[in-house]
Amino acid sequence: MFHHLRGTLYSKSPEEAVVEAGGLGYAVRIPLSTYEALPPEGGECFLYLDLSRRDEGDVLYGFATPQERRMFRLLTTVSRVGPALALALLSAAPVSRLADAIRSKDTAFLASLKGLGRTSSQRIVVELADKMDELAVSAGRVSPVHSDAVKALEALGMDPAAAARAVSDILAEAPADAPPPRLQDLIVAALQRLQRG
Repeated sequence: MFHHLRGTLYSKSPEEAVVEAGGLGYAVRIPLSTYEALPPEGGECFLYLDLSRRDEGDVLYGFATPQERRMFRLLTTVSRVGPALALALLSAAPVSRLADAIRSKDTAFLASLKGLGRTSSQRIVVELADKMDELAVSAGRVSPVHSDAVKALEALGMDPAAAARAVSDILAEAPADAPPPRLQDLIVAALQRLQRG
């Protein structure tokens, strides 16, 4: 079992990173969130790994954080949620938003994500809701202002996954010692970010 991979980033795309280590190039499938965290090509790269064994060969999956990997592993325990769909879900929304949606049984949000229908959303909630607390301890719980801002943006017609990512990014960029943002300010900042594309 592989735990992690450290090496030089040889190439990257939104779906795959090739990391050179010890003279070998490892092709690693990644979610969009990990792609966005990668250094420029030629830089040092560190990925948490998960190995999937298939008839056609082994496939490596890589993640920027242990929380992403944990969510990936939890999602793939659900019936009819394979690695490709789990990666797509991690690409569509931050781990914290996915965990919040599963914990709060927000099947409407989950069903809005590409590749996930109402039945699969319900199955994920039933099988994983009680496992989200262990993930939240290390990932950090979603603050009420985060959830309220995302819901307000959804009410304004914004894509739920894009809204969640914009709000999470804004909160992550704030200094650690900064006071929590006002809901109205967070909504305005997220709207501006979403309109810029």
